[in-house]
Amino acid sequence: STESILSFQFWAFAVSLLLGGVLLSGLYPALVLSGFKPTEVLKGNLRGSSHGNVLRKGLVVLQFVTAITLIICTFTVYHQVQFLRTQGLGFTIDEVLVVHAPLKKDSLYSSRLSSFKVATSGLPNVSVMTTMREPPGAQIIEYANSIRRMSAPVEEINQYQIIHVDEDFLEVFDLKLIAGRMYTRNDPGDHSVMVINEKAMEVLGFKSPEDALQEKIIWYIDTVEVIGVIQNYHHETLKYPLSPILF
Repeated sequence: STESILSFQFWAFAVSLLLGGVLLSGLYPALVLSGFKPTEVLKGNLRGSSHGNVLRKGLVVLQFVTAITLIICTFTVYHQVQFLRTQGLGFTIDEVLVVHAPLKKDSLYSSRLSSFKVATSGLPNVSVMTTMREPPGAQIIEYANSIRRMSAPVEEINQYQIIHVDEDFLEVFDLKLIAGRMYTRNDPGDHSVMVINEKAMEVLGFKSPEDALQEKIIWYIDTVEVIGVIQNYHHETLKYPLSPILF
């Protein structure tokens, strides 16, 4: 597996680095000592060359610089890890269980998924259930770039990420709807209405969440009405900035 290969490569590198360090640390003293004549050493005539003194001082300075560099790197990595552990993601994952659906889909997939959701939501230990393609933490795989505000010029288009959700998405992850409403079971599934996040609202050119409501955007060749704006949250890794998302 990939994890086994990466693990083997890591330990091979670590062992090689250790052996190389041991070899180099013992090589220089051995070469220096081999250059002295035993008879001269016993007579007390032990003198080092000026070149050797410069080399020894250089090695001391190199060790000092290396130690300082390692301390700085350790300090930086520690603060990066602390940042990742304490940074607010914008959603709650406490007591949330993710169950992956089968990859193979057929004509009965939607009806079976609905039946599964009804049955699961009826369990005493389940308060609410949502269905979505990429749960928070997973990479978003769908993008769209032929989207613009209806009043914007045709050439003014930007790229957006797309996440497929249902009406219980906000409740499961404790997300805040800052304007408008979320989907309901009565909404059509033909992309005639759309829920967006704050970043998408800004990219589309709306000054506030309220200004975006009931406004029209162009989705390829369709006209879509914005019905809700969701607060920004970090769906993917913190390595990436917040992205405009269409739900």
